[in-house]
Amino acid sequence: MRISALKVESFKRVEKVEIRPGERSLVIVGGKNRQGKSSVLDAITAVFGGGRQAPVEPVKAGSKAAVIKVELDDGALTVERTITHKGRNTVEVRNADGKVKSPQKMLDALVGARFLDPLRFAVADAKTQRDLLLQCVDLGIDLDELAKERKRVFDERTDVGRDKKRLEGELAGIGDEPQEVELHDVGELHDQLTKYEDVRRAHVSLEQDLEDARADAAAVSEQIERLQAKLVEMVADGKQLAWKVVESAKSVPTDDQLTELRSSIAHAADHNKHASETNALRKRYLTVRQELDFESKQYGKYTMALNDLDNRKAAALAAATMPVDGLGFDDDSVTYDGVPFSQASGAQQLQVSLAIAAALTPELRDIWVKDGSLLDDESLEAIHGWACAHRYCVWLERVGDGDDDAIVIVDGEVRSE
Repeated sequence: MRISALKVESFKRVEKVEIRPGERSLVIVGGKNRQGKSSVLDAITAVFGGGRQAPVEPVKAGSKAAVIKVELDDGALTVERTITHKGRNTVEVRNADGKVKSPQKMLDALVGARFLDPLRFAVADAKTQRDLLLQCVDLGIDLDELAKERKRVFDERTDVGRDKKRLEGELAGIGDEPQEVELHDVGELHDQLTKYEDVRRAHVSLEQDLEDARADAAAVSEQIERLQAKLVEMVADGKQLAWKVVESAKSVPTDDQLTELRSSIAHAADHNKHASETNALRKRYLTVRQELDFESKQYGKYTMALNDLDNRKAAALAAATMPVDGLGFDDDSVTYDGVPFSQASGAQQLQVSLAIAAALTPELRDIWVKDGSLLDDESLEAIHGWACAHRYCVWLERVGDGDDDAIVIVDGEVRSE
């Protein structure tokens, strides 16, 4: 359906405007700033969109109500919206069968409850462009949810990969798997050393006792008469001690034996220290290898999950019917022929933007563009050519009155020639 007539009264800066585009493919609404040309295009948005599309102050100052009426296909469908200065917003829709019972619901179905200014789309940020394009393409999947899931899987795989690399580095630092080494019984050697030292101390003590006894004997010899009895006793004790010294000498270890035993203990301690370290390293090696096997399997699973998500996305994008050949998506923006949309030529961006706007409102073959003064003559001709080729009518706002066939708004009304 196409707009065949537009009537606007007391809406924003418009006093009274009536436009019949006829067979035009391009309707240029011109005029100086603050004369009401933007209000004409805003009126088209408001008449279809209802309260959610109405401006903050829709009624012209001094008026009680704004009235916007649109005829489609020469009156096959009419839409009349009234907005009072108190904020009441009503709409009446009529078709061949008469008054429509649920007018806004019908209008939402007609225009898709969405509006897009192609020129603003062309200069919008990448994410906004992507979100708008997603509205007119049925992918069968939610790309944002898919991206979140992919990020979650990627982050988890990254964590696993970090542990995997750490474990690989630790194994590389260990080298080949160490062989287990048997520990020596150092305790038995210590017991033997203690026994040797006890025997040696006992012998030394006996030698000292003998020396003391001989000294006592010498003292007693000087007092032989008075201490004869004592001398006899001490001689007997001396004999006994001498016998004990002889017997003790038989079991006293030599210095070489003590040195050898101490050396054996030191060697055993060194061996056991090395063996403990080697065995601990072997235990860690086996643990790390087991953990690495597990993390490697986990990493593989996450990689398969990422590939599956990427394949699902690729399949959905490949199966999607785009408004324009060559359009696509990445995670954050729209692409055209495989490169970011922002890198396409100005003419390409304009053509694509018009096609997307048309796709968003497939039942209504009218598109309205604000800020048309930003377009040069070549871009304006491109819009006209696209509208003719696709049998659309583009309503375009431009500052000034120099365009051929422009509908010029002055003080809220169409200027009479």
